[in-house]
Amino acid sequence: MLLLDASLHRWLEDRGSELTLLGFLDERAVSNDNVVQWDGRRFQIPPQHKRFSFAGTKVQLYESFEGKVAIYHRQTKLHHLGGLLLRG
Repeated sequence: MLLLDASLHRWLEDRGSELTLLGFLDERAVSNDNVVQWDGRRFQIPPQHKRFSFAGTKVQLYESFEGKVAIYHRQTKLHHLGGLLLRG
């Protein structure tokens, strides 16, 4: 999904100014092994400072036009590993 006006989306507050071109955005559920699958890739979410596991939670994935992926849970940016392509 391409968003042009981040101010209309409450959970995007404080992540960019109005009319900021974000790139691609999606929301996904984290699997029991703390992996998020998106766009043919797998992202492992290791234990974070305030939370050990994100299994079963929803996270938001942002991909910039440069191809960088950021993963957020609520207002917190999560450290992640991977982006490994899934074998078909």
